[in-house]
Amino acid sequence: MEIESLNFDSFNLNLEKPVFAENDDELIDDDDYFQEIRNEFIKYLPQNAFHLGTIDLVMDGSCISWNITDDYYLIKLENEAYDWALIRISWDDNWSEWVWRYDARLKGCKNNPIEAGQNLIKSLWELWGIDFNDSDYEDYKNLLNNL
Repeated sequence: MEIESLNFDSFNLNLEKPVFAENDDELIDDDDYFQEIRNEFIKYLPQNAFHLGTIDLVMDGSCISWNITDDYYLIKLENEAYDWALIRISWDDNWSEWVWRYDARLKGCKNNPIEAGQNLIKSLWELWGIDFNDSDYEDYKNLLNNL
């Protein structure tokens, strides 16, 4: 299938953000609490969303490290400008919150979600400077190869 256009400009699908109790010190390391929040986000995804995969990272900074989890989803759009959107449900341990991330849109591959997902996710990661030949990015390479 032909890709007519690929766009990384800012956009918003206006997906609702779940309301949940603020975390307190007793819940900071409570995996069930964080999974419950993640599941609430998933409930707000459109029915036509395809889960592409998840990347879990440990970021190392000066004197601190934190976790980032990104669940990638492909959403079929119902407008003339674009056919697909790539979004993430993203957890950043440094900020202790789950958020929506709207990453890219594509025109083309209208009836081929796998090809649309592969093109969107690979193009986004290349934009971020991810080198698929670098062993540090093996999880990215594996996710892409498993689509």
